Amino acid sequence: SRGNKKLLYGLFYFVIFAGMSFGTYLFFLKPEPVVVQEPTELDLLKLEIGRPQVLGIGEKTNIWIQVSNPSANYGSLDLEYAFNITSLIGGNLSVVDGRMSIYPKETKYILVTGVNIPLEDMGDVIFTHDVSFVEASMLPEQNISADKTEITFPEKEIQVVGFLLNDSPKDLERVKVSIFFLDASGEIVNNATTFVDQLNAFKEKEFFVKVPKTEKFIVPEKTQIFWEVSY
Repeated sequence: SRGNKKLLYGLFYFVIFAGMSFGTYLFFLKPEPVVVQEPTELDLLKLEIGRPQVLGIGEKTNIWIQVSNPSANYGSLDLEYAFNITSLIGGNLSVVDGRMSIYPKETKYILVTGVNIPLEDMGDVIFTHDVSFVEASMLPEQNISADKTEITFPEKEIQVVGFLLNDSPKDLERVKVSIFFLDASGEIVNNATTFVDQLNAFKEKEFFVKVPKTEKFIVPEKTQIFWEVSY
């Protein structure tokens, strides 16, 4: 009958329209599947930072912190850092900043000495840093060591004389040497910094530093020496 034909035509056009609509959805409107990528080592990599330590030396203060790079695959030639020093009531007293490198699996101390603020006037010391990592293969070869170090105690001073060896193929414009003096228990009781300029490839150069004695006895064999290099 005519009614049945209209019904069949209606169903026919409905099927065609539904098919076209579904095809349009599949090819144009259906959202792309979301691909979740697992984070890489570089995405998760962070330096391990200790707590800032302070030591009053007369009217001045030394500040240091331990920094470790846990990765064996990445390091940085551009580690920027700052010690933000506040007063006892929370105001800003000073900012001491710097820049250095840190290599894979390297642990070092960042030390600033002679900050012109008495320890009793300091509130908090807040350490901040910004670091850009690169693959280990992109880092210059670096092999620095301290050699022939001698520690003496003339009168009221501690004096250190030694040689810094650059056993690598790159000349270094300036190396900061940080020296930590420890007592028998391993506690840091004094520290000092000095600089070695123009440390050429496969050469050594003398460094010298002196600091006032402290009341605590220093064990020379426990002295630790670190260095900072900025490229």
